[in-house]
Amino acid sequence: MTTHRFYPVCRHGTKNIFYNIKLKLLILQKLFVSTDAKNRKGEVMTLTKAEIVKNLHAHTGFSKERCTELVESVFELMKQELENGEDMLISGFGKWSVKGKNPRKGRNPQTGSELMLDGRRVVTFKCSRKLKESVNLDS
Repeated sequence: MTTHRFYPVCRHGTKNIFYNIKLKLLILQKLFVSTDAKNRKGEVMTLTKAEIVKNLHAHTGFSKERCTELVESVFELMKQELENGEDMLISGFGKWSVKGKNPRKGRNPQTGSELMLDGRRVVTFKCSRKLKESVNLDS
């Protein structure tokens, strides 16, 4: 299995929605910047696609529709790579991998009867050393 560095360009012949290399780098830098949106209780909420679009809109000046299209296309490209069983690496952020799970024994919790669970593929994420260090700065 090969590891692909993630550059947000459509290299599969689909419509290229990014203008140039500078924009690609800007999107990767600004994509996951949190605005620390809070819920009614004042707790910080989980970062959502809508928040990512809002952050991208604030940092690039593109319309919200354009930012939505950019974010959707980045996630669609990520999804396609993982569906094809390819590893995906974003330098300084982390690596997504698709791993195969073997069939295993399980049991029905209601009846207690044993059964065989099918094999499946799961997506795993391993964060980069840089991300790990930045997350653990205050500890």
